[in-house]
Amino acid sequence: MGKWVYWAKLYDSRFQARCLAARMEEDWWLYGYDSPETVEVFRSKRGRYGVRYIWRKNLKKTLAPEKKLLYSIKCR
Repeated sequence: MGKWVYWAKLYDSRFQARCLAARMEEDWWLYGYDSPETVEVFRSKRGRYGVRYIWRKNLKKTLAPEKKLLYSIKCR
């Protein structure tokens, strides 16, 4: 398992952090980029909420052909 990557911003409510986590989990298919393997909401020592994630291993960085394919599917 990889190392955790922490999102730079902390939020006042768990709802705000969960919205970001959901977007990270679900937006990958819409925009054509890879999604993290695991996304979690955590609470800091001061009571604020943040998001951390782990990337999948062996990611391929060939996003341009996938974006073209998604675009052609949308146009039909």
